Amino acid sequence: MNYLYPMSIDEIEKYTKNIIPKLEQALSNPKLDYTKKSELLKLYRQSLVKVAPNDFISFNKVIEFYEDKDNEGKNFYGNRKYALGELFEALNDMEIYDKYDTLIVCMPPRVGKFLENNTGVLTPTGWKPIGNMVVGDKIIGSDGLTYNVTGVFPQGEQDLYRVTFDDYTYVDAGLPHLWTVQTRDDRKRNKQRTITTEDMMKNLYVENGKRKNYSIKYVKPVEFKNTLSKDDIPPYVLGCILGDGCVSQKKSFSFTNIDDEIIDRFQEVGNCILKPVSAKDYKIKSPDMWDKIELLGLSGTYSHTKFIPKKYLYSSVKNRVELLRGLMDTDGYTTKSNRAHCEYSTTSEQLAKDVMELVKSLGGKATIGSKIGSYVKDGIRVSCKKVYRVNINLSDINPFYVKRKADKFTPRTVRDNKYIRSIEYVGSSQATCIEVDSPDRLYIAEGYNLTHNTTTGIRFLAWIIGRYPEFTQMATSYADSVTRSFYNGVIEIVQSDEFKECFPESPLVGQNAKLEQISLRTIQRYPSILFVPIDGSMTGRGEASKYMYCDDLVSGIEEAVNQDRLLKLWEKYTVNVKQRKKNSCKEIHVATPWSVHDVITKVRDLNQDNPRCKIIKLPCYDENGESNFNYLGGFDTKYYNELELTMDELSFKALYMQEPVEREGILYHEEDLKYYIDLPQDTPDGIFAVCDSKNLGTDSVACPVAYVFGDDVYIEDVVFNSGLPEVTKPLVAEKLFQHNVKIADFEINNGGNYFASDVNSLIRDRFGGETRIRMFNTTNNKIVKIITYSDFVKKNFYFKHRTCYKQNSDYDKFMKELLKFSQTGKNAHDDAPDSVAMLAEMLEGFKLGEVKILNRRELRI
Repeated sequence: MNYLYPMSIDEIEKYTKNIIPKLEQALSNPKLDYTKKSELLKLYRQSLVKVAPNDFISFNKVIEFYEDKDNEGKNFYGNRKYALGELFEALNDMEIYDKYDTLIVCMPPRVGKFLENNTGVLTPTGWKPIGNMVVGDKIIGSDGLTYNVTGVFPQGEQDLYRVTFDDYTYVDAGLPHLWTVQTRDDRKRNKQRTITTEDMMKNLYVENGKRKNYSIKYVKPVEFKNTLSKDDIPPYVLGCILGDGCVSQKKSFSFTNIDDEIIDRFQEVGNCILKPVSAKDYKIKSPDMWDKIELLGLSGTYSHTKFIPKKYLYSSVKNRVELLRGLMDTDGYTTKSNRAHCEYSTTSEQLAKDVMELVKSLGGKATIGSKIGSYVKDGIRVSCKKVYRVNINLSDINPFYVKRKADKFTPRTVRDNKYIRSIEYVGSSQATCIEVDSPDRLYIAEGYNLTHNTTTGIRFLAWIIGRYPEFTQMATSYADSVTRSFYNGVIEIVQSDEFKECFPESPLVGQNAKLEQISLRTIQRYPSILFVPIDGSMTGRGEASKYMYCDDLVSGIEEAVNQDRLLKLWEKYTVNVKQRKKNSCKEIHVATPWSVHDVITKVRDLNQDNPRCKIIKLPCYDENGESNFNYLGGFDTKYYNELELTMDELSFKALYMQEPVEREGILYHEEDLKYYIDLPQDTPDGIFAVCDSKNLGTDSVACPVAYVFGDDVYIEDVVFNSGLPEVTKPLVAEKLFQHNVKIADFEINNGGNYFASDVNSLIRDRFGGETRIRMFNTTNNKIVKIITYSDFVKKNFYFKHRTCYKQNSDYDKFMKELLKFSQTGKNAHDDAPDSVAMLAEMLEGFKLGEVKILNRRELRI
């Protein structure tokens, strides 16, 4: 019973199994009138809130409950409750009913947020189509910093909708794509929410269609990789040349301006001389500046064909500010009437677009307008080239250097968001989703628009600290950027009105984004929850009183294929994580089981026979080959089929079938072996067995039984047991008798001769059978032998199909160990592959080095 929110199991179940289901059934009646429905909704919400502190599922329903609005949160629990019901029930059973100490969850990435393949996403060196992204690519987050692409998920052909903003930029995205936005109410309360494209379409405008409802934040100034050196033209000087310079012909390499302040700064920064040729025209005297102009591709360009070279457009913030000031000092202006507004004019459409991007990359707003320029001559208006006007709003940055302009400008201090003006269907196309490890899971798409990727594992943590505010919980992952995203997610829930209503005795009293910790109810030595990467220091910062939450401790495929890194990761887990747990602390692992050597797989194997451990393994396909995740906004079977065709087999099995495989070093891959369901109808040429015995320790007795038909070897049965000799001897004897094995080879290292003698006696005395037992010592290197005979095994051996034996049976454990064996790195156990190699060695011709045949007289001694 929870000390702050006491409720007995009977009372909990009264609500969860009686009151709430009946109310949900009543509310589903389509004939319900408005008054009655309102009354029932009120009662339903009150019931959910009452039981929510003691029922995780009800807590989810409260978070997603909007009495007077569309249910914007429904895409999480509401759509997934059937596909992921086992997970929600397991979390409840673990906490409320105390059924488990450990929960292990292996499921495919549930991304479901996609963009059209040609949509550009921002990288440290510029734009790259999302369809060309690969895992390990760098990408820019909402804070302007660089992060990693941790997953790339082709979506096939999808319906796309154009989300257009009030600066006329747009992004083509799918209906399930996530956006972090603010509604009109959110902006008043300084809150944000994450919803789908489809949900925004329902109430895109409010106040009878007069006011735009949704907005997104502007991007923070982007920290591109600096591509300029001291030998390059200084950014301010290049900005001035793009504004008032003439580079169309080498002989007239000149600059036109009458502002002495600009002239002086041009010469000082550019380390050159401007030689006057008229009242406003100057020749640029510099030994190598023209050569640099040519290298940038600007030589020979006219006022209407100029552009900003990429190495300047994607340079450092400092360089880009200087570039902008050179442009604005020459061809920009502002007015006293609107001090936050300024404008840049040019006859080059490309330069206008480049200036717009330059401003956006510095966190500002920019739009482009145009008009046909003209002048009056002899009383007649003469038309000239089209003029492009870039309207600019900036905060924190003054775009001017010269005093007469800089003094007029006041940076924008209020508006820091852009509004969504329309969402329209634009057809279907190939689409891709990416996963990034930015703290808020946001990245920058075309037009410097912030968009979202996958977020998981925060609701349970918020619920737990609401229940136990004065205890400490810990959450860890492979990187600080990921744990920071957990912190952001939990703090968002804790600050919500729904959380406050469910947990009135657990108010937020302290938060520290830098330390990634949250305190509820009281300030104590340790916070209510602490988020720390597995590489970070946990000592002295906190302890896990109730729960230790581990999410994706392996960063991805690079780490998964490196056994040394996985071994170090296991050491970090056992030292950093395990030692921060208090005695009664429970443990949750959520991850892709990349490797047989990664943490979640090792923890899973250690808990295979533990009744206090719940293992949830949900592959993308069910037993009929259909999608397990075909909910609204989820993935149908076609999606996974197409994904399987585009990915290499091993990665697909790890990510989507939850089958850890080694990309390097594994000796036996599942697809390398041959399988059978029924034995051939012919009489076998012989029935043989080998036994890799053990004495004490954690190794297993491995005794495969083989039916031989010509060159084909069928592994029909096996003993695979780590019990003491008193347990394993009768098992082996019974198996040899049951199959009428005529010859069995026993390895007699480490007391194996006694094991063989006792098995032989049991066959004869207990079962009345007879098996010819041969004993031998192993003299060759075991690993060499296993590898040497692997080719014979792959060509000649048939193993039972997985549908022919039960999970956790001896045969199942035997096959799992066989498929885990790595010829590179350290193996915890090698009994299964060793016994298979022994059998191959035996059957290849019985050409053993030294075989001693036991006779009855020796066995009776």
